[in-house]
Amino acid sequence: MRKIVLPKLEEWQKPVYDIAMQSYKTRNRIVVKAKRQCGKSVIAALIVIAYSLAHEGTSVCLQPTNAHAERMHAQIEKMLEGSGTIRKNNHSSHIITLKNGSEILFKSAEQKDNLRGFTATNILVIDEAAYISDEIYEIVYPMTDANAAPILYISTPLFEDGEFYKVFTNPTSSPNFFAFDWTEYDTSKFLPPEQLEYYRKTMSEINFKKDYLGEFITEGSQLLKNISQIINDDIKDNDYRYVGIDWGSGKEGDYTAVVFMSEQGNVTHHICINDKTPTEQIDIISSEINKRNVKVVQVEENSIGTVYADLLKKKLSTGIKLKRFTTTNESKRKIIDQLIEAVNTEKIQIPNDKEMIKQLQHYSITKTKNGYTYNGIGAHDDYCIALALVYDLLKNKTNITIKMV
Repeated sequence: MRKIVLPKLEEWQKPVYDIAMQSYKTRNRIVVKAKRQCGKSVIAALIVIAYSLAHEGTSVCLQPTNAHAERMHAQIEKMLEGSGTIRKNNHSSHIITLKNGSEILFKSAEQKDNLRGFTATNILVIDEAAYISDEIYEIVYPMTDANAAPILYISTPLFEDGEFYKVFTNPTSSPNFFAFDWTEYDTSKFLPPEQLEYYRKTMSEINFKKDYLGEFITEGSQLLKNISQIINDDIKDNDYRYVGIDWGSGKEGDYTAVVFMSEQGNVTHHICINDKTPTEQIDIISSEINKRNVKVVQVEENSIGTVYADLLKKKLSTGIKLKRFTTTNESKRKIIDQLIEAVNTEKIQIPNDKEMIKQLQHYSITKTKNGYTYNGIGAHDDYCIALALVYDLLKNKTNITIKMV
């Protein structure tokens, strides 16, 4: 068995590590608010490893998603690789058992009620704690009760609401409370100033503030603030290569939005429909697509989208590819973040259309039960989604693989 050599801790990491290691069976609550790229996951992994080696017992690592839990499992597995300390490593149940009898359990908020019944005798580490819903906190808090196990909350901030915000801003909530704000430290050694400036220019103001300044944000904050710089009153581009479609029900002003985009990132044509039957909609849209030099069409497939996509596929001319997009919070954030970067760096141009501009200006961040998403506040978002779908085709054109269905 080789000696495990832990990496040298940074000045902002060491106080957290020291307090955590002194907190065995104390019910201490250690809360860390941090920026990205300053060693959150590393310190969390180090503390779990140190606890597991020092005390025979069970540590629980809680992450927002199963994918996050798997990454944490892989990270700790790699840090222990070759040490001779691992007795068993179960990748299906995500449990590492050490030779001293300690267990490290990797769990995610997506498991919900399946988290009940587990006990942390060593420590409960909640990584990206701002992205864990209050409902999940109610389930996992009892894990620590029987053995007075401490809890380490560590996260980039999100909303000025929720359990992480409350425990960080209200130290009187626990007699054994320790709060650390890593945003007070200079962590530029991990993120050069020029890269930080690039993020400032390309990301939405909201994402930049929470991720790279470590500031809590207010729900409903506007995402796209530089719309005026991409408006072109006289787009002369005659290329209609890509099309994005957001289907609408036609109820309460909800409409189907169709956006055409050229290889240069110009919105060269757009239509909206909210007073037609499904068949009439498909006839209009397919006609608009078939008479132009369209290469790929990307459509939202959720809900009514599957039926509409099937109908549209039958009407498209030979050679036009149809790509189906399944909307989840994660996939939606991905294409919207791409759109934000495109707007901020002026990679696209849009016509001076009142409704399209209004929707983009009202697009905001919204809190959900399990985190956050993007939605129109005080306006519809049909054009926003259609524009994000069509720009996704342009941005990822070299990676487009189409399953013909």
